[in-house]
Amino acid sequence: MLEPPPSETPTRPRPRRRRLEPLPRGVRLFLFVVGGFFVALGLIGLALPIVPQVIPLILGAAILSLASDSLYLATRRMLRRWPRISRRFRDLRGRIHGLVSRSRR
Repeated sequence: MLEPPPSETPTRPRPRRRRLEPLPRGVRLFLFVVGGFFVALGLIGLALPIVPQVIPLILGAAILSLASDSLYLATRRMLRRWPRISRRFRDLRGRIHGLVSRSRR
């Protein structure tokens, strides 16, 4: 059998993502409440033109993704189509995690 020719372009190894350290249960509960508040504020903003809509929804989704692994996986699945938005969301999530983990030390 003939071997397939090696590809012309060299493949780069993907950078490994840094996993975030797990948060204690009390902190996760607090993040769940705060994230729910921001999501509710964003949903209220859909009905009232004075209240902003998008920023509280995105911030609430990022906070909730820290509180629950299943919500994090759901947001990753939803944002798979838009890699730039997904990257920014992941960076925002990392920044929030850094703030929360620094404040608990």
